[in-house]
Amino acid sequence: MIVASAWRSGLRFSRCVIGLDSRLALKEPLSGGKGSSLAWLRRQGFPVPPGYVITSRAFDDLLTDLGHRHSGHGPTAYVPASSTDELTGIRDAILAYRMPGRLAARIGPAFARLGGPVAVRSSMIGEDGRFSSFAGQLDTVLNVGDVPDLLSAVKRCWASVFNQRLTNYLEERGTPCAPGALPAPSTAVVVQRMVDAAAAGVAFSADPLTGQRCVIIEATPGLGDALVGGQVTPDRYVVDGRGKVIEVHPAAGGDPILDEEQVLGLARVVRSVARAAAAPQDIEWAWDGARFWLLQTRPITNLVGKHIYSNRLSSEMAPGLIKPLLFTTNTSSMTQHVFGQVFTDLIGPSDVDFSRIGKRIHSRLYTDLTVMSELFQRVGLPPNFLEMMSRDEHGERGRPPMGLGTVRAGARLLRFAVRHG
Repeated sequence: MIVASAWRSGLRFSRCVIGLDSRLALKEPLSGGKGSSLAWLRRQGFPVPPGYVITSRAFDDLLTDLGHRHSGHGPTAYVPASSTDELTGIRDAILAYRMPGRLAARIGPAFARLGGPVAVRSSMIGEDGRFSSFAGQLDTVLNVGDVPDLLSAVKRCWASVFNQRLTNYLEERGTPCAPGALPAPSTAVVVQRMVDAAAAGVAFSADPLTGQRCVIIEATPGLGDALVGGQVTPDRYVVDGRGKVIEVHPAAGGDPILDEEQVLGLARVVRSVARAAAAPQDIEWAWDGARFWLLQTRPITNLVGKHIYSNRLSSEMAPGLIKPLLFTTNTSSMTQHVFGQVFTDLIGPSDVDFSRIGKRIHSRLYTDLTVMSELFQRVGLPPNFLEMMSRDEHGERGRPPMGLGTVRAGARLLRFAVRHG
């Protein structure tokens, strides 16, 4: 019985500390949003500092040990608390918590293998999702140099779940609270080797306000934590779809932090991440003087569920203004019965509403790039194929990843060409 109990205890703590290269790290319920996205980036071959995850199981065990067992199920559970004072009491109890010896014994060697100062970052379950980013709501501790400080930093990240700002954030987004309880999302903690950053910042693979297909880069000297927290004004760079730098705005009016070659190199990495994720991405990065490191990626939540329109190519097919009668009887019919039939031949019967391919906006014809991207991906073509045809994004040219789906798509394209050649 004693041996069996010890084995179960050892298994429990072995699942509490996992490397970013582990398949388990890809599971968001264990690694949180930040941890699982970093594990995915490393598996895709992108430059991510090495590290490991102290999983959500350690946090759940902590609440149990302190008598604040989760009530309910799912990523957001509740603890008995009804006031700011009770929140403060929970945070103080976490900071004074004595880390279990078996857990500390796994955290220490993992820290030693990283060989140098580390960044300790909260990674909440549900963080960096498609609809909420939770950016800046939890704590990060940088330049942690030894095990005692690391254990303290981990507890700081755990305690930040009970900050008033996170409670307000959840309540603003309609997270229901049980009477006399406050939301306590389960969280993991990511520990990564520090990047000695000469510059850092954020980058967007599309304009987060308009959805325009350009890369927007913001940069500050040194570490980027002040930028993420909204405390400094950054340099701003814009790279258009053709891979050209079209805007450079140094924050201080002096020399830009990044030169053109660095801006274009980072833009290529950002676009590669967005293509691999099949969604526009918001990315945190750092430059160590030799290469760019990716510190986080998440969907651009502002663009989730929105449809992006462009008339760059459709204006050549239907120049000038289009009257409502002409759009209804001719243009709309053509998009449904011509383009719709072409894609039906290529992808087979589907639930796609082909009438949405074209839309009349201010009396001009626009193409729904969101619908077209989905259709091109089903065919096996790059999602930005329409822009490539209009020479808007030839800087992103590339073949889709090879796989069984690509082979099937190629066979459909060949059959279509033979049938209509």
